[in-house]
Amino acid sequence: MTLTRADYPLAETQPGAVTGKHG
Repeated sequence: MTLTRADYPLAETQPGAVTGKHG
C-alpha cells in the first residue's frame, strides 16, 4: 500500500496497518 496519511487516518491509531509509513 502506498497511501498518504490523508488516505488512512486510522494509521495513526494502527501503526503498521499500512507499511509503517506513519513515521
